[in-house]
Amino acid sequence: MNTRHSYPIIAPSSIIRFLTGFFLSLIVAGAVQAQSPCEEALEIARREYDQGYFDEASFRLYACLGQHAFDVDREKEAYLLLGKIHYANLDMEKARDSVRTLLERDPALELNPSDYKPGFVDLVNEVMKEIEIQESPSSRRSGFWFSLGIGPADGSIQCDCPLPSDDVWRGGGAGSFYLSGGGTVNDNLQLGAELSSWRRVEDNRSSTISLLSFVAKYYPGRAGQFFLKGGLGLGGARLEASSQNVSFERQSGGLGLQFGLGYDFVLGKARKMAITPSLNLSAISAESESFVLENNRFGGGKNPSFFQIGVGVSWL
Repeated sequence: MNTRHSYPIIAPSSIIRFLTGFFLSLIVAGAVQAQSPCEEALEIARREYDQGYFDEASFRLYACLGQHAFDVDREKEAYLLLGKIHYANLDMEKARDSVRTLLERDPALELNPSDYKPGFVDLVNEVMKEIEIQESPSSRRSGFWFSLGIGPADGSIQCDCPLPSDDVWRGGGAGSFYLSGGGTVNDNLQLGAELSSWRRVEDNRSSTISLLSFVAKYYPGRAGQFFLKGGLGLGGARLEASSQNVSFERQSGGLGLQFGLGYDFVLGKARKMAITPSLNLSAISAESESFVLENNRFGGGKNPSFFQIGVGVSWL
């Protein structure tokens, strides 16, 4: 008598699911086995931190950091955990050092305050501000300062003078200079004195405008190099001319104002020397008395002013 046996029929979909799960388990097991000892140490250190074993956790982390065994991301996680450990252990100096190292590797770090102990996020923000201040360009403005420059200028002196030409009293094409110096109040403000002058000579005629003023230089940015300048002082004009029939010399003076702006292009690592281009406007309220010479009436110089484009060397 023949006995017939029946075998269960396995569906193809079941075989596929079995093989898929089998290979996935192999992949997961391989990934677990491939985890480095320091990656395991990082996980253990996290658990020790949660349980309050701060010394043991920090020892594991420093050992792996000393071996440079972490990749970039794990290294940042290790320094963050060290910062938390030292902060919880009330060792603020080491906490700052760990946070500073972390921020050097991750300057854009942002922490959610709800995920950390009260005050730890404040510590991170404080260290971040300290780094920003240290890395910002310093102006190095301190102590005595001076600046010396020359450049073209456009001047004007009102003069009713019966000479062949009065072009010498106004216009550009003339040279000018300035010399200034003083002391530094703070990174934003410098005070001092400045002597500036414009002169033009043509044939037998010449004109000169000079201003000696108390000046203030204001730098809007603490570490910036752009500045505004204002001054108040005394100035005057000098006119000289001669021809076949007439020669004269007249002077006038009065209160003067100065306005300007410039920029210090700092040189060298010491950041104390600079090349300084600038624009300056000087105006003087002055008028000389008129006089008559050989039946000619001279009005002298009135309200002299000049606009200067200068380039100088400065000591900050």
